[in-house]
Amino acid sequence: MRSKIKALCVTFIFSFGTTWAADSQISAKKSKSWSLSAEASLGTSMHHFDDPDKAISTDFSLSPTYKVGKGITLFGSVSGNKDLKGERLWTWGNSALGLSSSLGKTEYISTSGSLIATLPTSEAAKDYQKMIVGLTAAPKFSLRTNKLGFENFGISYAPSATVYFHEYTTSLTGGSNKQYVLSNSLSLSYTITDEVSLFGVSKYGRSITYKGNQSDFYSFVAGASYAPTANTSLTAGVAQGGSPLAANGYETDIDLYDARAASMFFSFGFAY
Repeated sequence: MRSKIKALCVTFIFSFGTTWAADSQISAKKSKSWSLSAEASLGTSMHHFDDPDKAISTDFSLSPTYKVGKGITLFGSVSGNKDLKGERLWTWGNSALGLSSSLGKTEYISTSGSLIATLPTSEAAKDYQKMIVGLTAAPKFSLRTNKLGFENFGISYAPSATVYFHEYTTSLTGGSNKQYVLSNSLSLSYTITDEVSLFGVSKYGRSITYKGNQSDFYSFVAGASYAPTANTSLTAGVAQGGSPLAANGYETDIDLYDARAASMFFSFGFAY
């Protein structure tokens, strides 16, 4: 259970941190062609503190961005995690380099896209899976809610496709490495004031190994963000995810909230 909660927290910081690097609410002055964002987060499972399954960890991410031209941005992301229970080990996450661009808009839909290279800087990817690189294409479709009279709402849909390259099709632990990951996410936001906003993100995906084995996954994230200045933000929320399969292995069992599988997170972000 602890590894599952830790993986969910790391996934939240890495995937959402990479997105924020390309399209962040806390951004540097518009006149600057570059910016640097940093985020620190505390994640904890819902178990009692003395429960052996209790998981507490801190996550850190650093994301530089550089505006290449009109509507085109280069970005990167590095992240790490430290357990605050058990062995209290520091581990690096995978890193990312990417390019995001505006792809145009219609009267009601604006479209953007990102190309991302995932680099194997984590111990699992580098030493056990022997990953070379992962390549992701991720378009994003945002509803121009202001055109519909809903100024404070935001709605976007983002499918993505990732292909991984490894030295071997099998990891050193004996399992088959993932070759493809397909996913899609739906994001909702509501701006209460200039400083306070609410958000929710649901994600569903499927991973496919070199042997053709498939497994589905899902996650829900919901929370609130407070930006006291243009360059800082405080965020708190709840995350839950895992396999959608029931215990019998073939029926679907997705809970919007399960205290045994959910985790809370609190984060502070800063952009320069």
